[in-house]
Amino acid sequence: MANLCTQAGRWEEAEMLRDKMKKIGLKKIPGTSWIDTGKGLRSFIAKDGSCERSNEMYEMIEGVVESMSDKECIMKQELDEAF
Repeated sequence: MANLCTQAGRWEEAEMLRDKMKKIGLKKIPGTSWIDTGKGLRSFIAKDGSCERSNEMYEMIEGVVESMSDKECIMKQELDEAF
């Protein structure tokens, strides 16, 4: 909700929501992504390096993001936020 408020330019409301979340101890659950490695699907959490093939997966994702950037599919700001 706080992110939605921020995107809508409702900065004070977003800050108030974040403060309430912090006070009650609410934490965001990390999002999980899936990638097909050829040996089945693997799940991973952003910036998690515990998988023995994490480097390989992140290199592949970075290549896709760079390709999308070259084709102007996504904005530079979105790239910066992704990493």
